Amino acid sequence: MINIILTVSAIVGIILVLIILFQKTEGGSLGLGTQSSIGSPGASAPKKGNNMVKITYIIAFGFLFWCLASAALMNRNFGPNINLEEISNEIEVDDNLTDKIPEVPLK
Repeated sequence: MINIILTVSAIVGIILVLIILFQKTEGGSLGLGTQSSIGSPGASAPKKGNNMVKITYIIAFGFLFWCLASAALMNRNFGPNINLEEISNEIEVDDNLTDKIPEVPLK
């Protein structure tokens, strides 16, 4: 179960990184996509919200949801079972704590 969740997370993460790297850059130095200069013929203003950006957002939010859901599933299945009522019954409170508190020295 854990291996399947980790494998899916790794595959989706790699796909997300590759999609981000192959996008057209918009003035930054990151990305492997081609970028045309402003002065070259046929250069047009970049379209906001093209299909590649939409796909990236969908995969990124899907990856975020997948990670949160798998973390919740792992916590439910493999997390510690803590019963606070049992713990509160096991704790012993010493009533003589006031005798053990050191006094503050006065000048």
